[in-house]
Amino acid sequence: MERLKNKEGNAVLMACVIVLVIMLIFTVIAEYLRLKIIVKGVRDGVQSSVISVVTNNWDNNFNGFRQGYAG
Repeated sequence: MERLKNKEGNAVLMACVIVLVIMLIFTVIAEYLRLKIIVKGVRDGVQSSVISVVTNNWDNNFNGFRQGYAG
């Protein structure tokens, strides 16, 4: 019973828990920001590819419309 009433060393345990929680929160924030950067890069790449494909195929798809209005 004497051992349960002894409060020595509780601060060390609490300090370890606080450090681990802070590290976990920092890791979650860093991972979230890393994923946001990756998603932005993928989105920009897909948008650039779509614009390139549409620009290259525009003449084939709308050639009749353009010449139909010419006269």
